Amino acid sequence: MTLSSQQTKIVYEPDGTAAVFAVPFPVYDAADIECVSVDGSLEIVFTSGFSVSGMAAGNVAVTFAAPPPAGTKLVIRRATRRVQESDYPTAGRFPAKTLEHDLDRVTAMIQEVDEVLGRAVKVDASQAAAPSAREFLDEFNAARDEAQSFRDEACDCAGQATDMLERGITAAERAESLIGQATEAVIAEGQNQVNIVRSEGDAAAQRASAEADRSKSEADRATQLAEDLANVSNFGTATRTRQGVVRIGDGIAVDDEGTISVRFPTVVSTPAVSFPELVGIGYQYEAVMSAESGAPGAAVEYFEVYVDDALPVQVPAANNQAAYMVTPSGVSGTVGRLVVIAFDTLENFSLASTTTFVKSTVTVHAPAIISPAPGAVGIALTPTVQIQQASISGVIASPDQTHIQIATDAAFTDMVAERPPELGYATLYAVPQLGITTTYSIRARHHYPVYGWSAWGMASAFTTMSASVSVPVITSPADNAVDFFTNGPMTFDQPVVAGQTHQYMQIQIASDLNFSTIVYDTDSIAPALSHVFSPALAKNTNYYARARNYGTLTGWTAWSAVVSLTTAAVAVGEVITINSTQNYTIPVGGVWKLEAAGGGGNNCSASCGAFSCPYPDFDNYPVTTWCGGCSCAGYGGTGGYAAVTSSLDKQTIIPLTVGGVAGTSSVGAYVSATGGGNASCSTSMSCSSCSWPPYNMTFGVQSGTATCADCYCYNGGAGTGGGGGAAAGNAGWLKLTFMGAA
Repeated sequence: MTLSSQQTKIVYEPDGTAAVFAVPFPVYDAADIECVSVDGSLEIVFTSGFSVSGMAAGNVAVTFAAPPPAGTKLVIRRATRRVQESDYPTAGRFPAKTLEHDLDRVTAMIQEVDEVLGRAVKVDASQAAAPSAREFLDEFNAARDEAQSFRDEACDCAGQATDMLERGITAAERAESLIGQATEAVIAEGQNQVNIVRSEGDAAAQRASAEADRSKSEADRATQLAEDLANVSNFGTATRTRQGVVRIGDGIAVDDEGTISVRFPTVVSTPAVSFPELVGIGYQYEAVMSAESGAPGAAVEYFEVYVDDALPVQVPAANNQAAYMVTPSGVSGTVGRLVVIAFDTLENFSLASTTTFVKSTVTVHAPAIISPAPGAVGIALTPTVQIQQASISGVIASPDQTHIQIATDAAFTDMVAERPPELGYATLYAVPQLGITTTYSIRARHHYPVYGWSAWGMASAFTTMSASVSVPVITSPADNAVDFFTNGPMTFDQPVVAGQTHQYMQIQIASDLNFSTIVYDTDSIAPALSHVFSPALAKNTNYYARARNYGTLTGWTAWSAVVSLTTAAVAVGEVITINSTQNYTIPVGGVWKLEAAGGGGNNCSASCGAFSCPYPDFDNYPVTTWCGGCSCAGYGGTGGYAAVTSSLDKQTIIPLTVGGVAGTSSVGAYVSATGGGNASCSTSMSCSSCSWPPYNMTFGVQSGTATCADCYCYNGGAGTGGGGGAAAGNAGWLKLTFMGAA
């Protein structure tokens, strides 16, 4: 919380019945409440008989066991105990609330001292020092004696005035006697004598009356002087109805000739001052102040600034505000005061604005290097340096800059990398490329606004790794390999890379061992563990292969060991077409694609059957027969597989029966829109007889001018079915395409 109220006490006039009295100012502990009964000049401090409530809720009240008597005054004031019970840690989270509470208590103590001093007798500001107690008492007693003397003189004057009044009365009585004598004289001596006596009587009466008036005025003045001197003899602060002492400076000024002038401070607003609550001794801080003048046409002209006990400084204002640099001095842990008064162009001034601050000794700590650890080896060539976070003691502040240096010597004369302060505050630094197998020194420091740079942290040394990339090893094909596919792939081992990037690799194929005739060269390509040749190599040819790697720091490695290879007799993608029955031997192992179509049947007897030729089983090679068509009586040949791929070993023998006898047929099976059928259909060719597991073949549909409905047979997939109808059937065929690797 803040402490904006300056009230430290309240005075009540009890009525003899009320026992509960509110406390309208902040109190930090019930024990800090002090109650005083004032009866004339007698003051009695209560030590018991009352209780304090409402501390937790903030509605503090004092309750007396017996109501204070009427006719007295009750003073309730705050008397904060002069102790400091908080124990601040040297590390860990900053206890902001505890500090603020303690600062509020210190401010409360200062307010209480100010209240007591405000009721004390003071010497004027021109005195070099206050008099001692003995001197003050001597001066006070002398003043009292002098006042008593004045009072005695006043009493004497009053006595004299009384005598003069009595003399006036005597004169008046004498005048009346003269008037009587005049009357008698008129009677005795005549009218002329009466006039003379009357004239003398009137003059004497006038003189007596004037003497009486003067005597009465003198007596009144003496009585007032006596009362005034009696007030002065009581010696207190001047009030609206009582003479006394006033303090020069609180709206009252006196010039060299003793003329007292009074200004009206409420015309200028109390200055608003911005200043840190916690400051470092010996450092400069800016105090920013502003105020407003309520006088028509006036503006704030300057601010009068008091720092602790120093003489005031006038700070010129611009646009009703100003800034002043304060350099706190003194002892760490003490509280300083900044007092500001604003003056306008008409010499009106404000109430004083008081700001307190705590002084402290400030230390900006030097950061340590966290990573790389001191003495570390094998550090990457582009390491990330981590340093300790910025730390400051004595104040609360935020760092704004970090400076990091890396050099090849401990004296930091040979700088190789540096993080400049202009980049701001940081604890991490990505170091640019360093050299291999080199020892470096690193150091850092942090900067705070106002408080400047820390010392350089203790330098730390580390050594970078040795950079390398391994020579490649060709893992496929093996040396002296045969039947190597014309497009590869060629494979390599995983390279070992340290301290750099494996950026390129290069592959060369030559027709001679000395690589004088190079037929394939990749030049610099991205590193990979497998490479497909494009264009493909020639088939059935002997080659020599080698490779090498490239590192960003070490460049090209040596060439790998040379591998000799012979490509396969069949090129990848090569097609072999077979149109006759034969045994075919696979020339090279790998994946082959087989495509076939059935041939046409002839017009022989129906007793042959339609499906006398077995199909190949590509899951269980070798295959005994590939039936491209059926040449038995009366039916068109069955269609072959459109496309089948299978992995075959070299020297696998495939016995093949390809094609059939060309001629006419009565029924044809097909997969496309072609196929046969004529006017006659054998009733023995029922759908139930058209089953040949395990093949999932598609039904061919009878077409043409068939009279036998629903006569279907299987075909062999997506190949062309047997010829039929009026046309002669075509011979079957078989295609084998070498696909290379799976």
